[in-house]
Amino acid sequence: HGETTTAMSQLRTCEAQVELAATELHLTQQALKLAEVTPGQARADLAQLEARLDRLQCHSIDAVSTAGLSSQDEEAARSLRRQLVKQ
Repeated sequence: HGETTTAMSQLRTCEAQVELAATELHLTQQALKLAEVTPGQARADLAQLEARLDRLQCHSIDAVSTAGLSSQDEEAARSLRRQLVKQ
């Protein structure tokens, strides 16, 4: 049962980071619309955000182990992982 808690906890942490990135994306879009940043600065900000999301996927989301989980818990973890990758 400890494996389930750990895997889901790690995925929930990843979920929070994905949600934060979505907020940052929205803020960058708004700043660009309102001319608070230049297109070049927005592009640079978005490139950094993309790199951070790539690292999050490769080193955090994909690294969560589902070994030792019951089939139901493993499916729940895989489902959450798929949702995070789609975002």
